[in-house]
Amino acid sequence: MNSYKKSFLLFIISCNFIINVYSYGESDSNGNPIWQERESLNLMNAVRFDPVGYKNYFMSSGYNNMGNVFANNIYPATNPVYYNSVLNAQARYHSTDMGVNNCFSHSNCDGTSITSRFNSFNANCMTGWGENLSAGFSTGVLTQNSLICETPPNCVNDGNNDGHRSNMMVSRWVAAGAGFYYAPSSTYKYYWSQDYKDGTCEPQTSPIYSGSHSFWPSSSPMFHVSYYNKKGETLSSARVIFGSGSYGDLNLVIGSTNKGFYTFYPNGYAICDSYVFEFATTNGNVYRYPDTGSLSIVTYSGSCSAWTSNYVQGTVTQNPTQTPTQTPTPTPTPTQTPTPTPTQTQTQTQTQTPTPTQTQTITETPTQTITSTPTQSPNLNENSTSSSTLIENSSTNSDQNSDDSKGQSTSDKPTSSSNNSGTNIPGGINQNSQSEGSNSNQIFPNLIVPFLLGLLIKILLF
Repeated sequence: MNSYKKSFLLFIISCNFIINVYSYGESDSNGNPIWQERESLNLMNAVRFDPVGYKNYFMSSGYNNMGNVFANNIYPATNPVYYNSVLNAQARYHSTDMGVNNCFSHSNCDGTSITSRFNSFNANCMTGWGENLSAGFSTGVLTQNSLICETPPNCVNDGNNDGHRSNMMVSRWVAAGAGFYYAPSSTYKYYWSQDYKDGTCEPQTSPIYSGSHSFWPSSSPMFHVSYYNKKGETLSSARVIFGSGSYGDLNLVIGSTNKGFYTFYPNGYAICDSYVFEFATTNGNVYRYPDTGSLSIVTYSGSCSAWTSNYVQGTVTQNPTQTPTQTPTPTPTPTQTPTPTPTQTQTQTQTQTPTPTQTQTITETPTQTITSTPTQSPNLNENSTSSSTLIENSSTNSDQNSDDSKGQSTSDKPTSSSNNSGTNIPGGINQNSQSEGSNSNQIFPNLIVPFLLGLLIKILLF
């Protein structure tokens, strides 16, 4: 084989390995995932670590009937999920579609089914998947709480039309992505999608699954991170380190030392300051999130990117002897009663991508629209709604009833309920879930590229 053929062959092979290679926690070339999406994923992991602990920490006031939510171990604690760039891209796409075209449905606004959307993005990297949708509130905490409650402030019992709650607690999920989009002229303004699946083509090994910050329960940030050390290493320190050189010791508030949700409340902060999470073990291992660069303290004004390439120097020079202990922190009281809200995802290279009703707006990243998101808590009288669906390749759920066919769900008009003070708060909407086998028709197109590549290599070799 001559040198030209060798060079061309190496070029083709290299192209197949260098596309979309990012370190864990790093943003892609389009700046995804954005801050709201990182926040949503980490709050989801907090629920999975310890649903009762999450309820006690984030939902101690403002909700009714909490004694029947995450009760009697109906939804036991399970493992956290890793961020997945494909699901992020998919969730972002759908939230953008709903915001731009002013619809709220598991199907695309042009009628394309949710099954087609999942297969188009994820063809060969899953066997089962699920999705939660929410709209109407600007903050990640209120969104997550409302998905759990279903019809805030009067939460439904476990097993009683609690599709969002059960969806986020499915034990076999290994990866997830959240998508957020702000459309000020639309009905609900804030659109969130949470997508999950039971397989991934982006395997991860970091014990730090996700991390971000929330402006809760006040206007100051709460830094939070999800840590799960499967090796059982003894933890010696857990910190959030800032670009300014200061750091704070993280406190365990949900879960256990090696499988828990840690937080830190600073006395003050600088907008857009860099920060990283650092966990050190007594055997000398140091884990950071993100793997490269650092996160930024993004506010609702969206004044900076969620991730930056700036390196933040670590603090661990030797093994500390003290292990962080679970310190009870005062259960903050939300200033407003929560209600359901949605999430969204990030971008990744796909063989096919769905085309929205308005292609130009769906394909662009909504980073700039995020900058206009209001700083205050959402108006309790705003319209809000939520929706969940679960599609599985599982015979155990094959007889589950659904009002929709092929995994499609459409929302009814939201209902309203009132809390004890008489403030009207819109209720959430749930749909039934349905199980369905994966669409094998999507597999063939995804085999064409490898086949043609192999054929081209054979021609070059001979």
